Amino acid sequence: GNLQDLAVRKKASLFMVLLSALKVLLYRYTGQTDMAVGTPLANRGQKELEGIVGFFLNTLALRTDLSGNPGFIQVLEKVRQNVLTAFANQNTPFEQVVQAAWPRRSRSITPLFQVMMVMQNAGADDDLQLGDADISSLSPGFSRSLYDISFLVKDTAGNIQVAIEYATDLFREGTIKRMAEHFQNLLEAVVAAPEEKISRLNILGDAEENRLRIDFNETAMPFYPYNSVVELIDRQASLYPDQAAVAFGQNTMTYAALKALSDKLADYLTDELELAAEDLIGITGSRSDLTVVSILGILKAGCAYVPIDVNYPAARKSYIISDTCLKALICTSETGDQGLTGDFRTIHADQLLPQLAASPGKEKAPPRRIRPDHLAYVIYTSGSTGRPKGVAVAHDSLLNYLQCCAGMYRTGDSPFHFPLFTSLSFDLTQTSILLPLITGGTVFVQQEGTPDRILSGIAANPAVNAVKLTPSHVHFLQGLASNRLKIAIVGGEELEAFHVKVLRKFNPEIKIFNEYGPTEATIGCTVWEVENGNESVIPIGRPMANTQIFIADEEGKIVPQGVSGEIWIGGRGLARGYLNQPAMTARKFAPHPFENNARIYKTGDLGRWLEGGVIEYKGRKDDQIKVRGFRVELGEVEAAVGRLDGVDQCTVVARNFGSGDVRLIAYVVGEGSANPRALAEKLSKNLPDYMVPAHWVALQALPLTSSGKVDKRQLTWDPDEGNAGQEDETPDSPTEAALTKIWKEMLSLNHIGPHDNFFNSGGHSLNAIPILFRINKALSINLNLMDLFSNPTIRALAAFIESERTGSQSVFPLNPVKPGAANLFCLPPILGMPVVFNHLARELQNKLNCYGLQYRGIHSSAPFDQSIVELAARLTSEILTVQPAGNFMLCGYSMGAPVAFEVAKQLEKNGHQVDLILIDRGPEKPGKTATPDKEDKMVEFYLAWLNEQMGNASSEEFQEQEVRQSFVNNIRILNQYTAAGKISGPVLAIESRQGRAQSIMKGWGGFTESRFDHAWMDAGHYELLDAGSARAIGRKILRHKRRTARRRLAGLFFDQFRFKTSS
Repeated sequence: GNLQDLAVRKKASLFMVLLSALKVLLYRYTGQTDMAVGTPLANRGQKELEGIVGFFLNTLALRTDLSGNPGFIQVLEKVRQNVLTAFANQNTPFEQVVQAAWPRRSRSITPLFQVMMVMQNAGADDDLQLGDADISSLSPGFSRSLYDISFLVKDTAGNIQVAIEYATDLFREGTIKRMAEHFQNLLEAVVAAPEEKISRLNILGDAEENRLRIDFNETAMPFYPYNSVVELIDRQASLYPDQAAVAFGQNTMTYAALKALSDKLADYLTDELELAAEDLIGITGSRSDLTVVSILGILKAGCAYVPIDVNYPAARKSYIISDTCLKALICTSETGDQGLTGDFRTIHADQLLPQLAASPGKEKAPPRRIRPDHLAYVIYTSGSTGRPKGVAVAHDSLLNYLQCCAGMYRTGDSPFHFPLFTSLSFDLTQTSILLPLITGGTVFVQQEGTPDRILSGIAANPAVNAVKLTPSHVHFLQGLASNRLKIAIVGGEELEAFHVKVLRKFNPEIKIFNEYGPTEATIGCTVWEVENGNESVIPIGRPMANTQIFIADEEGKIVPQGVSGEIWIGGRGLARGYLNQPAMTARKFAPHPFENNARIYKTGDLGRWLEGGVIEYKGRKDDQIKVRGFRVELGEVEAAVGRLDGVDQCTVVARNFGSGDVRLIAYVVGEGSANPRALAEKLSKNLPDYMVPAHWVALQALPLTSSGKVDKRQLTWDPDEGNAGQEDETPDSPTEAALTKIWKEMLSLNHIGPHDNFFNSGGHSLNAIPILFRINKALSINLNLMDLFSNPTIRALAAFIESERTGSQSVFPLNPVKPGAANLFCLPPILGMPVVFNHLARELQNKLNCYGLQYRGIHSSAPFDQSIVELAARLTSEILTVQPAGNFMLCGYSMGAPVAFEVAKQLEKNGHQVDLILIDRGPEKPGKTATPDKEDKMVEFYLAWLNEQMGNASSEEFQEQEVRQSFVNNIRILNQYTAAGKISGPVLAIESRQGRAQSIMKGWGGFTESRFDHAWMDAGHYELLDAGSARAIGRKILRHKRRTARRRLAGLFFDQFRFKTSS
């Protein structure tokens, strides 16, 4: 049979058959079941029009419902009825239909339909004859497509020809050629089996299916036959025993020491605690070098580790402990077991491991009988049932991923040196720990802190050459730079062109890899090296070694290239499954459709094949999303919200507010919706902060579809309507009013109250940086992240700002103030802006409270100080408002050195003890006055340098005129100053070695009656307080402080002893 025979049998026209096939093709391409296709109609049905020459063409929109996966015959019957009904109403002008059904017009889309089908019936010879004139058709060609796609069908005596006209800015020629092939394949399938379900009709040719299924998955790669990850690491220990394996603060652990200590821990676990293979051991607490030792010790014992984030709510941690039946929990004395209970042994790593290190180990380590199929770790991810689910990963899968990374990301034989700064509960963290160790590199464990501080420290570390991070982390690299960090592996969220731009600015030579993979596929399964980053969508790349990727439709059939479908993953990288959830494991880890005794994991992610076997990520098919790199099942959030008192019904959606700022919005029915703040606070006790909705909307009822399901398409977000039940209060002060305005604009809110929490209103560490910049600029204040985190409501932050203003106009905290810690007062260089001490302040955080002193000139309308002594007197008064008594520590950099010396003299005159740190400015006068030409160059230089210190703020932040005035005045008073007199306190002089044959700082030794210490630095003058040098200077300052304290204590004891003996 053929298409015409099928049409005759079903009392349809050939046009109806072809239109039905086109709708099925579009359904197979898009998954949409509500399908409208346009077609033109001659509109000459009225007898009066038969003899009239003219254009009476009308357009019909033929709409068909393809839901329920009908057979093709059922679709044909629906289309037949559509066409007959439309023909009966063909006199209704198309414009009138559009006006009624689609009143809102858009220039980017045609109304009602975007696909047109034109059918032309012709005889064997199209030529016409009119008297002596021969008439034939002439195709004028097309310069512009009127619709997205038009199928132009010509039936010439049973010979069907199809031409496709398309918008070239939407489709490529290759895509349309494949569409034409798929249409032909579909028509052949319809003729062969017209009763077949439309989802089962074949549209792929054998060659294309083999390319998608086989050629794109030629990833087989043999690796070294190790049984476990620890075998690879121990091999590095035998090759490079003295190489640094782990660094944490001032502590460095070699490979030999790491092996010895992890062996002892493994023996302790198996011999003392009698743990066996695949027993589960939890790890919690702050990051340290002992974290790495603990992981390796657990693995060597044949056990598996379970990361438990210390910041998780207690309910979530308790569930994980209960679900895993932990045999032991490794923590630190600082965090303890956090009140968690269960039938497990608690091990304090900071107590046990030093004891094990001091104890003799076994003369010969016993063989570690770890099999490749043994469990390595269990990581919990969000679950749609309302409970997190534990993904169990074996050594073989982990080995495959790590060995693939070692070969793919590394250039030459150089080892990886990674920072460890993300939560252990984040699966990408395993890359940062294990990849450097299997290549003979170093893990640089970062202390806990805010993201900006941590990433600033990473950028300043000259040894770090690679980093694994999320796009959310990339935001914090703005304004930083490192030419040593060569490799950035980005995963966990969708990578955008903005993130690539930031990384390229961070290091123009950096290699950027976009890595994709769910936890169930052991961290990563596809990767793409980003060459330029100008793509509107950055692909997730090709399958990694020994990995297969299939993209399938709802029926499990391979979809054509360019068509979206669900990503299925096969190969060695698959996890074992979900802990204690065999039914879910069987559903998600299904039998392999093309191989015996193998499995595939159905990700729920959508993707499509591009040219050359590259995959583009297209989002989720279900309610699972990524928030700040963490996987979130909206079902789990909805279940938790639904359990709250006062909530009758709820649903939760995710919305992208731009630049990767994904927030959750909860739509709530019930009396509890009137108080969203209380709902958020209750929810935070059960869910991590990234799973707590940022916005709440009160509804009378949830919108439903015709089938009774929640219709999320009708759930819009309007800042005027949220947060639920929230009304603006009149600000109590101009500061509150300014903060309210900034929060509304930056958080996309039209209502916010003075008591609303920043973090419950859409705020998080990612968008805190630009908000802080706006606040600082608008209010001429110098807030840092910790100020905002410690005062997260408008009222609290406004009160903090007012207290700062009334306390001092020239002294600003540069790091979070820690009660009981000593203060360090920092006096800046020529422009008088203490921002230059920011890196030093970060290094000294929790050790010294750093305060910056600001000179008059920039952002100040007060008159300039007329001498160094006058400046010092004013600053001394300001310092005493912060610290009225006690031992004072002063640090002066460049021009700040003589200013600090004068402040020290005045403090000592008032009876105070002073420790003085002077950086790179000698006691002698500069000697030369700047010429106008040099002055211009210096002003330009300082303007650029100051903006760089502020994190590349806009040039509007520091105006050239005020920079010039400050520079001229301060050079003048510096040239007029002559150091005189001596102080009683000790002096530490720190000096740049670059460009100097002899010291300019040792002259300060003649200005103290106490001890004088001198230290060289390899950095240049303007790099001394950069992140890398600031770390070294911070260590010198702390060492100086300890030595001075010991000397004073020894002197006190000596004086007491002398007093007693003389009496």
